[in-house]
Amino acid sequence: MILAREGASVTGLDASDAMLDIAKQRAVTDGLDVRFLRGDAHALEFADRSFDITVSLRVLMHTPDWRRSVAELCRVADRLVIVDYPSAHSVALIQSLGRRAAYAVRRMIRRSAAAAGGREPAEPYRVFSDRSIAEAFELNGFNIRSIHKSFVLPIALHKAIGRTGFTGWSEGLLERVGLLGLVGSPVSIVAERATRATGAPAEAPGPPARVFQRDGVAAERGSRGPREPGVGGSAGAAAPRT
Repeated sequence: MILAREGASVTGLDASDAMLDIAKQRAVTDGLDVRFLRGDAHALEFADRSFDITVSLRVLMHTPDWRRSVAELCRVADRLVIVDYPSAHSVALIQSLGRRAAYAVRRMIRRSAAAAGGREPAEPYRVFSDRSIAEAFELNGFNIRSIHKSFVLPIALHKAIGRTGFTGWSEGLLERVGLLGLVGSPVSIVAERATRATGAPAEAPGPPARVFQRDGVAAERGSRGPREPGVGGSAGAAAPRT
């Protein structure tokens, strides 16, 4: 939705019909023209380099084969790929281990829970090292261009407290003492397609691009014309309109 508001032609992709319905309603409410498709992040049904930018948020942490998902995002992107992930060097690691343990225990008793009308346990998620992410992109011909780390304290804590003043004060203090750069999470990265010969960006820099940012994710709008209608949402791409 962010990219569509900035004038990009956007295609949203998700494996869940329920999530697509929610996204469609949001687009209608906001008056945005977004194409939504059902699909699999492991096998995107688009031609190579179909989009100027591909974006995948809150997805890699849950995908069965995250490296394959990265490869697919890189394959269909012409210029940039934007993803985020929980860092292995943050409190997200403890949360992930705790959720995995709880999930394993609850799966053992889920039949009785289901019989009693109980809810399924929360799905576990994985955490990533910066190096593993960088290596996955390099294997697909992309270099990490920029990195943004969001929080030091758990997002769940900020939501529980529910005070933006506390969030701003506490995270600002932790950033000033250097903790954000060390243990900040989630991490949002922008990866750029590189040339095979030199590893440099695939194209010479053009006119200055407009950079916009929200929720720690940055993207660009330059002067290139539209390709395949872009992706935004859980797995997708965004192509700027001219």
